[in-house]
Amino acid sequence: MAWTGYVKIIRPINCAMMGLAVIVGGVIASGSFNFSPRLFFGSLTGFFLAGVINVLNDIHDLELDRINRPERPLPSGELKVRSAAAWASVLLAIGLASASLVSAICTAFAGLAALLGALYNRSLKRTGLPGNVVVAAIVSLPFVYGWLAVGGGDRPLLWLFSITAFCAILGREVLKGMADVKGDSKKGIRTVAVAKGMRTAAFATTGLFVVAILLSFLPLLMELVSMIYLPLIIPTDIGFLFSSAKIAGDHSPQTAYVEKKRALAWMAMALFAFMAGGVRVA
Repeated sequence: MAWTGYVKIIRPINCAMMGLAVIVGGVIASGSFNFSPRLFFGSLTGFFLAGVINVLNDIHDLELDRINRPERPLPSGELKVRSAAAWASVLLAIGLASASLVSAICTAFAGLAALLGALYNRSLKRTGLPGNVVVAAIVSLPFVYGWLAVGGGDRPLLWLFSITAFCAILGREVLKGMADVKGDSKKGIRTVAVAKGMRTAAFATTGLFVVAILLSFLPLLMELVSMIYLPLIIPTDIGFLFSSAKIAGDHSPQTAYVEKKRALAWMAMALFAFMAGGVRVA
């Protein structure tokens, strides 16, 4: 059906994770599960702006995706570029409208995040690792946005979780470069895999995942979370260790493609661990 292309191009699972990350940020900031209207509209902002960035990514990467991901809506012909651009405009309007229902500072923050995403898609992606760092920063921003949505608060846990997420996301971005090395090398996208080779990219990915795992235990050691955090973060860390071992043993694009999808699942698990751990302990 025609509408399926509009759904697939935004990558709804990724968008849902961005919306959830805003909620997690709000829970950490407030120290409770109080789901206020401000946090609700904040999560909608995260969802729809993530959709904008994903659509723009597919528009700018059309020629790359003809090589790397021909099954996506644009290279497959399921959706036209003009329709995708119009869809991105609609998503942007909804996202900013949602932000305006939270606060002026949240609206400005959302606008800057959208501009940064557009800049990445337009030019920064070709820089390789610097572009990966920008993506990791953008995907970590929803935690801060959730913090802003509920009025902030002095909670070191928020920044610790944000740094942990940043490392895991950066590792997955390097991993994505391994999966797309064929098309990226032809189009001059200087990912770590293209510039330094698959072995170095695999080493960087596993290193970043291991750093994220180690950081995930700091909240427990610093007594910033309750013990309910432990049984939730352990399977998450095991998942990242599993993906790290697979990538370390096999540097092929096929394995990288499978593990980048698994890493997304580990990140979703981490969000629930962060949310449970973010409830203020006595």
